Amino acid sequence: MFSLFEIQILLTKMHRIKKYIIDSYSKFWLTQVLEYGYSDYHKAVISIIDTKEEGIVHKSQKILECCIGTGYPIAIELAKRGYELYGVDIAPALIRKCKENTENDKLNIKCVVGDAESLPYKNSAFNLTYCLQSTWYFTDIGKAIEELFRVTNSGGKIIFDIQNLWNYKLLKRYLRRRVFYLLKVAKRKATNRS
Repeated sequence: MFSLFEIQILLTKMHRIKKYIIDSYSKFWLTQVLEYGYSDYHKAVISIIDTKEEGIVHKSQKILECCIGTGYPIAIELAKRGYELYGVDIAPALIRKCKENTENDKLNIKCVVGDAESLPYKNSAFNLTYCLQSTWYFTDIGKAIEELFRVTNSGGKIIFDIQNLWNYKLLKRYLRRRVFYLLKVAKRKATNRS
């Protein structure tokens, strides 16, 4: 069992992670989102949702993207195709950008600031909920999954992926940045010694 002290430390770490996402990572994401582009992965998800035959959701039904970010690319593409979209993200800056994107394209995505681990929606509010490429940001992934189930109606569907550190492309990008940073620090230290 955990002591009260250990629980307080854990809660403090969880708070710091969320604060980092809200304050720092969201700024990075605002500048990087287009770099990631509209990949085959995104196209595959959209094709699962928007099929010509009996799809997993009808255009008249409600869809929630958990961790919507700027709305690009999936939510914006689905809204362009006529789906009723809702979105939630923990970072106010990303929600502002999502609203800006939807206004510019005259789309109707109802997005709000909220936490995936405590979604601001009623039980069974959506026919489809999805959360993609976001699991490594959760401080309690189990709670986030429970919330997706809570807000999805009993006949609804959930699409959820789990990413990991060993995703080669992302790991390569991280290592490149980390090595660049370490070289910069080493150069600064060498300059300070002279």
